[in-house]
Amino acid sequence: MPRQHQTLLVPGNDVTAAETLLLAGTAPSPGVLAGPFRCDFNSGHAIAVMVVFGQMPTLTIPLGDGPHLVAVLYSPNGSHVDEREFFHKIDQDYSLEDGNNVFELSILRAANTALTPEIIKAYDDAHGGKCPACGSTDIHGSRPEIDGPNCRCRIECCSCNAHWVDTYKFSGISTDPEDWDVPSVNVRRQG
Repeated sequence: MPRQHQTLLVPGNDVTAAETLLLAGTAPSPGVLAGPFRCDFNSGHAIAVMVVFGQMPTLTIPLGDGPHLVAVLYSPNGSHVDEREFFHKIDQDYSLEDGNNVFELSILRAANTALTPEIIKAYDDAHGGKCPACGSTDIHGSRPEIDGPNCRCRIECCSCNAHWVDTYKFSGISTDPEDWDVPSVNVRRQG
């Protein structure tokens, strides 16, 4: 089968917002909740990916309760050729068919290119946990570097490849008894 492939970069915060709606379970009214994230192919076909709630009159696939992730393939004249329900993530690969032709769309989470004061404040207020560039929770940190009362940890986002450094300051000793371990007898350094 002949295949055509396109890649679409979608701002990470738009992907995160769409996935939040997808996982919400309910919506205030039927319709398109997020998207459509649309990509056109050289043949004139197009794929639109969207989060929908309720049965849409333009879709022929049956949708149950809750929000659904749907991809629709449009022919060059704008009619629906194929439509399918997908699951879990917006940033994934979609494959739809028109006769003997396969159309593939890869949606990638794109990072915000500017670190604005609003993004920094949101990251700080949430105590980290999500990439400040794209909103993904797929982040990991390196081994912390401790320099006196300061600590730095390099963080990387596995979704958009953004890198940043979290900084920490010494705030005191833990008073949790499980964090405290001392010798059972006093020991003096031998000289």
